[in-house]
Amino acid sequence: MRTLINEMRGLILAYCLTWSSLLIPAHGDGYPPGHLLPLGSHQPPQGGIPMMGKFPSPWVFYEEFVKQSQPLVMRKVLMGSDIPAFDKWTDAYLSDIFGHLPVDVESGKKEDRENGTLWHMTLEKYISMYKKLNGYLVTDVPEAMKVDLKVPLTLQCGGFQNNLQNIIMWFSSGGTKSHLHNDGLDNINCVLDGTKELVLIDLKYADLIHADGWEEKESYSRVNVDRVDMHEFPKLQKVPWHKIVVNKGDCLFIPYRWFHQVHSLPGRNLALNFWFHHRMWYNSSECTDMDPYTAPSKPLRQFDFPQPMEEARSLLLESLEGKERITLEDFSALFGTDQKDDGISECFGIIDEDNNDLLDWPELYKFDLNKMVKDHPVLFPDITSEFDTEQGEVEGGETDNREPGKSDFHADDFDMVEEEKEEEDFKKQTDFEKPTSNPFDSETIETYSGRIPVHIHHVKQEPEEVVVKVKTDPKKMKHEEL
Repeated sequence: MRTLINEMRGLILAYCLTWSSLLIPAHGDGYPPGHLLPLGSHQPPQGGIPMMGKFPSPWVFYEEFVKQSQPLVMRKVLMGSDIPAFDKWTDAYLSDIFGHLPVDVESGKKEDRENGTLWHMTLEKYISMYKKLNGYLVTDVPEAMKVDLKVPLTLQCGGFQNNLQNIIMWFSSGGTKSHLHNDGLDNINCVLDGTKELVLIDLKYADLIHADGWEEKESYSRVNVDRVDMHEFPKLQKVPWHKIVVNKGDCLFIPYRWFHQVHSLPGRNLALNFWFHHRMWYNSSECTDMDPYTAPSKPLRQFDFPQPMEEARSLLLESLEGKERITLEDFSALFGTDQKDDGISECFGIIDEDNNDLLDWPELYKFDLNKMVKDHPVLFPDITSEFDTEQGEVEGGETDNREPGKSDFHADDFDMVEEEKEEEDFKKQTDFEKPTSNPFDSETIETYSGRIPVHIHHVKQEPEEVVVKVKTDPKKMKHEEL
C-alpha cells in the first residue's frame, strides 16, 4: 500500500510539474523576458520623470514639458487647492446634486474596444451599483457639473486656454485596466480619489510598438497587458518604459502621442482628464493680464471649448512640428503632393505678414483660419467654415440601452443591486485631514527616481510680446530670451 501511495504521489507531482511548465513562463531558451507576464515585466522601469509640488506657470509648462515632450508628476496639487470638486465629489454629494444627469458606462473592468458594451444611465443609478458592477463610468463631464471645476493657472494663457478640447470623468470601484494606447492630444490627468499605476512609453519608440498588433484607426495595441505574448509581440522586448504611481490629489501630464497603459487599483477611483490640443508656440502676449506664477484657478465655465477652428488648426499644423521656419514648399505639403496650387500661394502670402517668404509660428497661429476656409474651400474639404454652419453632433459608437444584467455584476453580490443608496455623511468620507499648506509647495523640480536632474529658470513675462529663439543642442534644448 505504501508503495502504491508513493507511486501516486510521484504521478501527481509529475502532472503538476508538466502543467506548471506550460503556465509559468521561464526565462530560459525560447522564453523571452516578460513572456506571459504583465506589461513592463520584460525589463526594469527607467527613472527620470520630473516631479514638482505645484502647478507650473504656463511659460514653464510649455517650454520644459509640452515643447520637450516631457511628462510631469504634480504631487498633491489638489490638496488645499481652490478646485471645489476635490472635496465635494463624494458619492452622497454626486448622487444628491447631480444624480439626475445622464452618464456613459462601459462594461467590463478591462478595456475592450472591439466587444465592449456602452450603457446609458443616470449618475445616481450608477452610484447605487458601481461598487459591485463589472464596469466603469467614462463620460464627458456634464455641463451642470462644471460649476465645481476650475482650470489651473498652467492652462490659463499662452494659447492653452484656446486649445482645451474636453474634460473626461473616470469613475469606478477600481481594478480597471486600459489598453496600451496613445492619444493625439496633450493630457493632464488629475486623481480626485484612489490610486493609479501607469506604464509610460516615449513616443520615440513608436516604430517598435506599431510593429506588431497595432490598431492604427483606434490608436491602441492588441497586446494583452496582463499576459504579454513576447512571441506575438517580439519588438516590445526592446521598449524602455517608465512606471508612474499617482495618488489622491496628484496630477500627471501625459504628453501628446506618448504611449500609456493605466491600471486603477482596487477601491474608489475618480479622476478627470483635461485634454487639450498640442501647441507648437507659446503666445506670451496672452498672459499680460495675469500673474502666471500666482494666479488662482479660474472657473471652467469661463472657458469656451471646444473651439472647432482651433482644433482644425492644430490638426493642420501638427506635421510641421520641429520646424522653426516654414517655406512655401513645406506649406504646400500640408495639402498633399498631388494638390494643384488652387490658392496655396495666395494663402501663404496672406499668412506671411512680414513678407519674408517664410512663415513662423506666431503667423501660423494668428491668421484667420475661418476666413481662409470660407475663401478657399477647395483646400480645406474636411473643414467646415463657421460662417456656413454650426458644428454638428459627433456620432458615437454602438451603444446598449438595456440595464446591466446579473452577469454584469460580481456573482455573489447581485442582491445588493436593488435600490441601494448609501446615506453617508460626505464630510466624513474623506480619508485625510485637509492640509493647511501643501508640503510639496516648492518650485523645485525632482525626478521620479532621483533628485534635481532638471533646473528650470522662471522668467517673468513683460507686457510686450517675447520672441523665443530655440537653438538645438544634441544634449539639451537651450532657450534664449531676446
